[in-house]
Amino acid sequence: MKVLHVTNNYPTEDHPYYGIFVKEQIESLSSMGINNDIFYINGRENGKYEYIKAVYNLWFILKKEKYDIIHCHHSFSAGV
Repeated sequence: MKVLHVTNNYPTEDHPYYGIFVKEQIESLSSMGINNDIFYINGRENGKYEYIKAVYNLWFILKKEKYDIIHCHHSFSAGV
C-alpha cells in the first residue's frame, strides 16, 4: 500500500517538535510495511503563497505517482 501524507505540520531543523505526532504516525505506518511519502507545505514560514505553490506541485506529483490513499492531516492541507 502506498500513502501520500499531505501536511503543513512536520518537524524541521529549526522546529524539531513541530508536528512530531505526524512524523510518529508515519513512522508507525512504515513499521507495518506501508510505503509512505510526505508532501510538506511550509506555510508557517513562507505564508499563504506556499499553499498556492503547493496546489501546482501536488498536481505534478499526482500525475507522476499513484497512491492508494492520500491522507491530509489538517484543513489547510486538505484544501490543497
